[in-house]
Amino acid sequence: MATKRKLAEQALRILSGGQNTRDSQVSIQELMIFVNQAYAFVVKKNWWNNRREGESGVNGNFIYSFEDIVINKDTVKNLYYANLPSSFLGDIPHELGISHVSYVQSLNKPFVRLANGMNGLLRGLQSEGMGGNDTFFVENDKVYLPTVKKVNEDCKLLMKLVVAMEGIDEETNIAIPPDIAIEIVQMTVQMYGQQQDRVKDVINDNKKN
Repeated sequence: MATKRKLAEQALRILSGGQNTRDSQVSIQELMIFVNQAYAFVVKKNWWNNRREGESGVNGNFIYSFEDIVINKDTVKNLYYANLPSSFLGDIPHELGISHVSYVQSLNKPFVRLANGMNGLLRGLQSEGMGGNDTFFVENDKVYLPTVKKVNEDCKLLMKLVVAMEGIDEETNIAIPPDIAIEIVQMTVQMYGQQQDRVKDVINDNKKN
């Protein structure tokens, strides 16, 4: 499997002509930052391609599961909430970066996603009850649970997120298809290869002067 560091190291070897050199013009840390960005771009592109073919969901290779997430109480808003366990790709339409929220022992009864502020608009309507399903909405780094009125210490959440790569350790194995890993490496090499070419042009121009 790939890791962020392995992808960055592969790009660095190509940029360095087959060897990782200490005097490289770009650091492995900088390449890993771009790998994060390239990953997000590829995931979103993959989603749009699937949608054009009639598939609205996100490829399961990009989804990571987090269990036993503690539920807390926001005493100011008088709402229960849970902290997001990782950053996620929030620019996928309809907040599909959060693909699932439920109690750990109730995988078959997921919470219904609401747009932020929608719970107030539903008040008094027939749809407010959501067929008996609990609801959630996202606000910054928290998932609020407006229909949850009481919890005990054993109540924990399960979340499945389309994780942004900056939320993953550089040595953690990432289950992404080889063709997507190659695309990320190619994007990284193309970006920094162009930068290196521009630097060489500037150096050569200075020598001529």
